[in-house]
Amino acid sequence: MKRLISEIYQERLAYNRELIGGMIGNVCSFDEFFVLYFIRKHNIRRLAELKMLEFVISLKYYCKFWPKAEMFAYMLDIMRFQPSFELNETVMYRFDLYAQNFFLAVFARLNDGEVVEWEDGATYVGFQRIKNVVRKMLFFTDDLTRSRLFAKLEKTVRLRDKKEYAEYDFAFQLFMDEYFAGRKRNLSTISKTFSKMSETVQGYYSLKEMTMVFREFEGMYSQGSGFQMKYPADSAVQLAKLYLYSITSAKNNFEINGKEFLVACQRFGFDCPFPFLHICSGPDLTFKDRNDPEGSPQKSATSLLPTK
Repeated sequence: MKRLISEIYQERLAYNRELIGGMIGNVCSFDEFFVLYFIRKHNIRRLAELKMLEFVISLKYYCKFWPKAEMFAYMLDIMRFQPSFELNETVMYRFDLYAQNFFLAVFARLNDGEVVEWEDGATYVGFQRIKNVVRKMLFFTDDLTRSRLFAKLEKTVRLRDKKEYAEYDFAFQLFMDEYFAGRKRNLSTISKTFSKMSETVQGYYSLKEMTMVFREFEGMYSQGSGFQMKYPADSAVQLAKLYLYSITSAKNNFEINGKEFLVACQRFGFDCPFPFLHICSGPDLTFKDRNDPEGSPQKSATSLLPTK
């Protein structure tokens, strides 16, 4: 099962660009890709269903004591993530498309070498590599938070050939903890700014006024500028989608209340501390002939990787 879990992650990453669709169009969630993986592997529906059933039954058993299986169940959205911090009922602690995107980005970096299997079956990764990935991927946390995370990982360190390795699956738990803590902080900031501005506009927001809500904390989003992706607050189309959903999802009138607004923010990823929209560079060649198309899985795998 360990090999199969890793194989599914790797194949999902390989087809990332065409499956993620910029988070706007033809998005493929991880649970849908899980089904596609078995269909492609076994060709026949009945056989694919049997193999999936066998896998899920095994996953349900191993989830009780194996963190790798538990994390995979989160990715399939058949279990709800339990963060180590105090729960907030307004935040959805589930592996939605945005959480899946962050997890796969971390997976791509941690699995770029230095992953070893110990004699007792546990998986470890170079401690220095984890530190480097933490500094790169958890840019939305502060130095104290990262130091505490390093201290937790240090307790799991083992030596092999005089090199330090830390527990692989525990590292993912810590990464996702900080990711959801970041979403919680961002949603709280957005909520306070929205409430403050609502006193002025009395709930009758225009698109321009809603855009101003996010201009109040541009610094919160600018930290992720070193990646090949951007935040929805940087997209006029995404802001329009947020406005449309907020104003039509409840009573469909001209007023926007805080509840519908916060639901819309989570639906479209405005609370995410990690960017997920692809940055388009160069002309749009969607409907033009290309001698060397970019559709090969090997090239597409880099779309989740931060720039060096």
